[in-house]
Amino acid sequence: MKEVIKLYRLFNLLSLDVVTGAVISSLFFSKILEVVPSYPSLISLGLTVWIIYTADRLLDIQDVKGEAASERHRFHQRNQTKLKYWLVVVLIIDIVLIFFMPVKLIKHGIILSLAVVIYILLRRKLHISKELLVAVLYTTGVVLPSWLENQMGFEQYLIILLFFLIALINLIVFSWYEKENDLRDRQDSVATLIEEIKIRYILMGLLVITFSISIYLFFQPPYHFISLVLIAMAAILLLIFTCKRFFARNDYYRLAGDAVFLFPIVYILQ
Repeated sequence: MKEVIKLYRLFNLLSLDVVTGAVISSLFFSKILEVVPSYPSLISLGLTVWIIYTADRLLDIQDVKGEAASERHRFHQRNQTKLKYWLVVVLIIDIVLIFFMPVKLIKHGIILSLAVVIYILLRRKLHISKELLVAVLYTTGVVLPSWLENQMGFEQYLIILLFFLIALINLIVFSWYEKENDLRDRQDSVATLIEEIKIRYILMGLLVITFSISIYLFFQPPYHFISLVLIAMAAILLLIFTCKRFFARNDYYRLAGDAVFLFPIVYILQ
């Protein structure tokens, strides 16, 4: 069991669970919107998510003097040469995949890619919460392959909103847990910029909105099972929020928080 946890921790440090969650979530929306997934697009999504998360960590450690406070940043410090090499390799593969995607998706993908580049280059100067921007980019990237080919109804837009809220809650909870490390490493986050009590109120407010919308969807027959998946995802984040003493140990909050985006596979496989 310890070996499994150790292996998953490495998987988590490399952000591969985030990548897997993004691909699963994109398939989740493809099934909801009844769109046949473009496999080159799914592979590109996974690679792009890995590029964003890895580049973000490598840029973070450039500002750190000495050893980083968090295990995640220490891992990227120790392996930055190898990770930079793999960033270039993955970026080249990602660019090649563009030639195998639908034309409409390429056009929208270019716009999203430009937004990602702007975020990476100007993230220190943008006077908007990093967590909010990443949640928007992540949700857009996950939904984009399905968005192009379907006329969506009110409930479907609500599902996208719910997914965005879950992604945002996830990121804010992480920044709340990592406040001390971010202060030590001089990294900006919503938790370092806003008082503790306000962060708690923001999280409680977002969770109330998330559960309220989920309950509404639960009583819409076509979306009954989908709402249960989203409720389960939000429930894990609520548990992480309310049981900080337990989840703070060994970075369990990271392992559990990133794993929630694997939950939609239950709906995909049913």
